Amino acid sequence: MLIATTTRLPTWTPRRHVASRATATFKGLVGTVPHHNGYLLLHHPSPPSEYPPRFDSALHKTLQARVTRWRTLVNFSWQADRSLAVGSTSTQGSYDEEGYPATLYTAMGTRVDIPRLSASNIDDVEKMLKPHLDVSMEGSEATITDQEISLFVCTHGSRDCRCGNAGPAVVKTLKDEICKRSVSLSVSDPRRRVLERIIIGEVGHVGGHKYAANVLVFPRGDWLGYVTPEIIPALLDGIIANSALHTMPIISEHWRGRMGLAKEEQVAAYK
Repeated sequence: MLIATTTRLPTWTPRRHVASRATATFKGLVGTVPHHNGYLLLHHPSPPSEYPPRFDSALHKTLQARVTRWRTLVNFSWQADRSLAVGSTSTQGSYDEEGYPATLYTAMGTRVDIPRLSASNIDDVEKMLKPHLDVSMEGSEATITDQEISLFVCTHGSRDCRCGNAGPAVVKTLKDEICKRSVSLSVSDPRRRVLERIIIGEVGHVGGHKYAANVLVFPRGDWLGYVTPEIIPALLDGIIANSALHTMPIISEHWRGRMGLAKEEQVAAYK
């Protein structure tokens, strides 16, 4: 029996002028996110630095083929402090053996955690995920003050060396900066409470090697490009100040786009 945990977050409506152009953006960066309404992460026990250049995973291919009709992307992710006990989890394993904990984020503000996704329950998972990816449905107005804020950095170096070089430095700086800020703030400080909700992970190829380091921010669904260790303080400041889904991009000059928007909508929203 499939048991998944669903968290409904507040929905947001794409707005014009979601970003300030006070700071010049990198040329050609806005509008580089593929139009998608969901992002499905398969949590792998190994970091992306150990992934092959291209995934030879039958389960990944099957999942992507099934959810493409709902504009959903599938990728592998890894978190250093996440304990996985799921049997065979090779990115090159046979279809019958593969199994992963998984998380779906949607443009409607839903997060669905699946304890294990495998060939044996893929049909049930597909049926369960479909309603969450129906963009015609309306979300609730619940707050997100107690929800995780997940930052996934592409560190898939075997796919492209730029991601392998830039990504790990961003991951390290994010963790160091969060730790440094947390110890300097009192436990009652609301800024510390936001920092405690931030989870740092690594992810496989997302597309756009030349924009490395690439960072995906959930549940907002924002994609950031050209992220460097030097801008991490500003990135965290933006998260603390604007954690709601409907707010402007965290760092507008590094904004590639947002889940739920077509490419032309991303460009129009930024102008």
